[in-house]
Amino acid sequence: MKMPVENTRTNLWTSLQFLCALGAALAVGVVDFLSGPQIGWSLFYLVPIAYCGWRLGTVGGIAVAIVSTLCWIGSEFYWAPDEYFYFVIWNGLTRLVIYVGTAILLGWLRRAIKDLDARNRQLHQIQVVGQMLLACKSVQEAGTIIEKTMFSVLPGTRGYLCLLPASKNALESVATWGWESGQTFIFDPDDCWAIRRGQPHTVGDGRQDIVCPHIKEAEFSGASVCLPMMAQGNVLGVLYVSELPGSSKRTARERAADNIFLHTFGEHIALAITSLKLRESLQQQATRDPLTGLFNRRYMEEWLGRELLRAQRHHRPMGFIMIDLDHFKRYNTDYGHAAGDDVLRQLGAFLLSEMRGGDIVCRYGGEEFLLLLPEADLAMSMRKAEELVRKVREHQFLHKGEGLGTVTLSAGVAAMPEHGNDVDTLLTAADTALREAKLAGRNRALAWTMKPTQHVK
Repeated sequence: MKMPVENTRTNLWTSLQFLCALGAALAVGVVDFLSGPQIGWSLFYLVPIAYCGWRLGTVGGIAVAIVSTLCWIGSEFYWAPDEYFYFVIWNGLTRLVIYVGTAILLGWLRRAIKDLDARNRQLHQIQVVGQMLLACKSVQEAGTIIEKTMFSVLPGTRGYLCLLPASKNALESVATWGWESGQTFIFDPDDCWAIRRGQPHTVGDGRQDIVCPHIKEAEFSGASVCLPMMAQGNVLGVLYVSELPGSSKRTARERAADNIFLHTFGEHIALAITSLKLRESLQQQATRDPLTGLFNRRYMEEWLGRELLRAQRHHRPMGFIMIDLDHFKRYNTDYGHAAGDDVLRQLGAFLLSEMRGGDIVCRYGGEEFLLLLPEADLAMSMRKAEELVRKVREHQFLHKGEGLGTVTLSAGVAAMPEHGNDVDTLLTAADTALREAKLAGRNRALAWTMKPTQHVK
């Protein structure tokens, strides 16, 4: 209920200003009449006209200009001789043109300054939102910012931002506004003329314009624009904006201003999406093993240093399982390095499928893997290691559709706090237990003990 009250107050204040300006014009006319022909009051009529044209717009200024002209003509008719009748009429018409022109000029100047001020506010908001988009850590976070921005900057519209995945087989919405909650949009890239042409595609109010196939008949609500998101000649997605059904129609000038805003905002969105994808790619390269897709040793060290402190603070255990493939060089010798790579890839995928959601699987180096099990004590970690040894032995590894024989692994198990509280001690304990398993005949899992052992060649 706030908005209607505010609008009512605004309308009352506008009406009051108009009546005051009208009263001022009449007051000048009365003073002009009482002063006689000796004193000229022509310039004083311009004061209420200028005020009304500047504050209330062209229509109010013209109304006051007409009243002021009639007041001047009435005063001149009273004091001027009869032979000056045509002169008064001509002079009155001239003054009417000057007064009305002044009102129109000031009204136009007022609109121009108002539009410029709105444009500056939009540009400032684009700059602020652009900085926020560049600081986003995910596409989903950027989508939330885009939704809120479109709601505030372009009220009375609805639309969505759809991005093209790496496969480039379908566009999927990452930001929507003005639709039912939870509604998503997925369509083929060829269903949008903006993407096919590589330039904005605008549809007017009429049905005679060519509408993109991704805009269904029930969704068509009036003027709309599809803006392709481009970066370095590559299509990233499309920004679709249309007027809401039943909303007040925008003028041609308002639509032109909106299109300028959308083009500028679209450039910021494309830049932010490109930056996000580049960061995701660099993050992937920095934290993932390129062969298996598992986390690499660098990520493990960062994660372990952080999570180990957290586990100590909350007095929670953590399990360590160091895994090594038995006789891995044989697969490279007998089947080739491509077969060895397939074994590593398949083992990485198998380990991921067997672990819990919060567990970390990383490639430690070569054919060695490290499994980190938060909140798992020594007994639980040992059971998991034995289970993995058994399941890997029973699993069939393939290379080009052919079996590679039985693959076995050895595992060393350590746990916090049983075997230590710092990273180096726990990793050394798991590695030592792994060597124990190798010495004991491989194809088994052993927990770390204090017994000294030989180095396994």
